[in-house]
Amino acid sequence: MKDQTSPKPVYSPITHDGEVEKYRACYRNEKYGTAKSFVTDFRSPELNQIEPGSTYLDVSCGRGESIKYVIGKLEGNVFPAGTELVPELCGHFGAYDVVSNKLPNLDGLQAYDYVSCWEVLEHLPVHDVIPAVNRLLSLTNKKLFVSANDRRASGGDDHGLVLHLSRFPLRWWLNLGDELARDGNFSFKYRNLRPDRPDTHRWVFTFDKTQQYERFDERDVNWAGYEDTKEPFWFWYCPEFPVSELLKTPESTQFDLPKVKALHKDLDLRGIRHPILVHNIPGQPTRRYWTRCGNHRRNWAIARGKKTIPAIVYGGCEFEPCMPLSIRQANKYIKDGKISFVANQPPDVINVREWDDGNFSHL
Repeated sequence: MKDQTSPKPVYSPITHDGEVEKYRACYRNEKYGTAKSFVTDFRSPELNQIEPGSTYLDVSCGRGESIKYVIGKLEGNVFPAGTELVPELCGHFGAYDVVSNKLPNLDGLQAYDYVSCWEVLEHLPVHDVIPAVNRLLSLTNKKLFVSANDRRASGGDDHGLVLHLSRFPLRWWLNLGDELARDGNFSFKYRNLRPDRPDTHRWVFTFDKTQQYERFDERDVNWAGYEDTKEPFWFWYCPEFPVSELLKTPESTQFDLPKVKALHKDLDLRGIRHPILVHNIPGQPTRRYWTRCGNHRRNWAIARGKKTIPAIVYGGCEFEPCMPLSIRQANKYIKDGKISFVANQPPDVINVREWDDGNFSHL
C-alpha cells in the first residue's frame, strides 16, 4: 500500500505572533545575544559618534546593551529609547515599549537624532527589508547605524529555529545604501563589523544626514573572498522550493506549445526534477517570487502534483534548507546537472538551450 504520510513542510507562513514566540524561545537561553564584545568592540565606533544631549533610538534593542553603553559613555547626558518585539525584555532597562509595533511600521515613534538597528534586518521577511530601512531613515535626524549579515542562523533552546529569513550579500547592501543616499542627498559609509574576521560577513552601514551625498567609493571594500565587483548577482539553491509561492499568471497557451511539451516529456523520461530560476523582489510583496525562465515550469510541477520543486533563487531567500551560490557556482551547478534552461521571449517562442555560455546576459 502506498505510503500516505505527508512530507515534512519546508516552509510555514511568517506571522507576527509566530516571530514573537520564536524569539521568546531564543531568549530563554540566557546567553543568547549577550556577548559584551558585540557592543564594546564591534558597535562602539558608531555608538561613540553619538553627541552629548542627543536623542538616541535603538530599534529591536534586545536587553538594551547598546543603550546602556551609550548612557555610560555619556554619563547619562543622552535621551535614549528602544523598541523590542519580545514582551519579556521590555521595560526592565527603561526602554520605550512598543511591543504592539514591528518593523517596518514602528507606528507612533518620533524622529531621533541617532538611530541604530543592530543585527536585525536579516531576521525580517525579504519583502520587509527595504520598507524597514526607509522607515528607519524617516526616524533619523542625523545618523542611522545599521548592521547586517548574510549568515545562516538558528538559536534558542530549539536549534532548529530559522532566524535569518533574508540574507543579502554585501553587494546588494552597498547598492541599496548608495541609491538611498543619492536620492536623499546624504552620505553613506560602510565598514566590516568584524575587521579581524571579514570572512564572517558582518557589516555596518552609516547613513549620515549631516553630510551631503558623494558617490560611494568601493575601492576599499573587503569582499572577503566570496564576491567581487564583477559578480553583482547572488543566488540561493533551494531544493524544496514551495510551488505555491510562485506568482500565478495565466500561461495555459504557453504550457501547450509543442516545444514546451517536448521539453517536459524529455525531462520526465530522464527523471529530472529540473530547477527553476526564481527572481525574488524585496520590497514588492505583490510580486513575490517571479519565475524568470517561464511560468510553464510552475504549471509543469502542478500538473505532476508536486508541492515543491528545486529552485535557484535570485535575491534573499526565506526558505530552508538553502545554499548560497555565487553566479559562477550557480552556472556550474546547473551545467553539471545537465539541465536545460528554458526562456520565453516573446511568449509564443520557446528557446531551449543547454547552459553552455556561463552567464546570465540573456535574462
